[in-house]
Amino acid sequence: MLHETDQVIREKKEILGVIAPYRIHLICWSLFISYEIIMVGLINERFNAAPYYLAFYTLNITLFYSFAHKILPFALKNKHYISVLLPLGLLFTFCLYYGVTLFLDALLRASKDEPKAFDLPYIYATVIRSLYRFLLFIGFSTGYYYLVTFLEERERVEEKEKEKLVAEIQKQHIQNELVKSQNALLKAQINPHFLFNTLNFIFTSSRKGAPEAAEAILSLSEIMRFSIDSGNNQTESDILLELEQVNNLIHLHRLRLGSPFFIDLEYSVAELTEVKIIPLIVITLVENIFKHGDLEQPERPGKIQISRDNGILQIVTENYRHNRATISHNIGLQNLRMRLDMAYGERSHFNVITTDSQIFKTVLTIG
Repeated sequence: MLHETDQVIREKKEILGVIAPYRIHLICWSLFISYEIIMVGLINERFNAAPYYLAFYTLNITLFYSFAHKILPFALKNKHYISVLLPLGLLFTFCLYYGVTLFLDALLRASKDEPKAFDLPYIYATVIRSLYRFLLFIGFSTGYYYLVTFLEERERVEEKEKEKLVAEIQKQHIQNELVKSQNALLKAQINPHFLFNTLNFIFTSSRKGAPEAAEAILSLSEIMRFSIDSGNNQTESDILLELEQVNNLIHLHRLRLGSPFFIDLEYSVAELTEVKIIPLIVITLVENIFKHGDLEQPERPGKIQISRDNGILQIVTENYRHNRATISHNIGLQNLRMRLDMAYGERSHFNVITTDSQIFKTVLTIG
C-alpha cells in the first residue's frame, strides 16, 4: 500500500515536472477560452457542443504557435525578401486555415445529420468569420513573438552584464593580489645592494679557504640578483637567461647536498634564442622537483624538457615522488598558474599529471 502511494506521488511529480514550463500558457489559454465561450454563449443565447470548441480552439492554438515559432521568424530572418515572404506566408496560411475550418465545420454539421452541410452558399458565408478569427489569432501570435523576443534579449543582456560584473570582480581581485605581491616583494628587497655587497665580501673571504662554499655563494648571488631584477622589471625576460640561473640552481644543490642526484635539463639554444617569458617560471618548476622529487636513482632522473615548435613554447617536467612525508600546499604551483593567467590568459595552458606509479608531471604550453 505504501509502495503504491509512493509510486502515485512520483507519477504526479513527473506530470507536474512536464507541465511546469508551460503553466503560464495553460493558465492564459484557459482564461481566454473560458471568457470567450461564456461571453459568446451569453450574447448568442446558446452554447455549442464540446467537440465544436475542442476542434476549433485546437486549430486556433495551432495557428497561434505555428505563426509565432515558424512562419514569422522565417520571414524576419530573410529581411531582404520580407515584403514578399510575409504576405505570401499569410496568404498560404489563411488558405490552409480556411480549408481546415470548412472541413471541421462541415464535418461537425454532418455528424449531427444537418442538411446541406457542404453547400457552397454556406461555404461563402464562412469567409468573413474565418478571416476575422485568423487575423485575431495572428495578431495575438505576433504580440506573443515580440514579447518572447524582448524577454530573451533582456535575459541575454542581463547575463552579459552579470558576466561583465564577475570579470570586473575577478580583475579587481587579481589587482589586489598583485599589489600585495608587490608590497611583499618590496619588503623582501630592503637595501639589496647591502645584501649583494655582503655576499661578495663573504665570497672573497672564503674563496681561498673554502672554494666550494665560495662557489655556492656566487651561484646564490646570481640567482638572487636575477630574481630581484626580474621582480623589479615585471616584464618578460630572455628564457636563456633564466636557464642559466636554473643551471646555477642545480649546481647549488649539488654543492649543498654532497650526495649525488640525477636531473636532466634538455633544451636547444637555437630553438630558444630570442624567446621571452615572464621570469621565474622554469625556476619555480625546478624548485618543485628538488622539493618533492626522488632524484637518487640514475635510471629515473628528474627531467626538464624545453622546446619551441611553430611558435608554441612547451616546458615539461617529470619526476618520481619520494616516499618521505612532506607537507605541501602547492602554493608555488598555484602562484605560477595565477601569474600565467595574468600574463597570457587563454594563450597558456598549465596541466599537472600524476599517476599511480608515483610519477609527477607538469606540462606548460604558451602560444
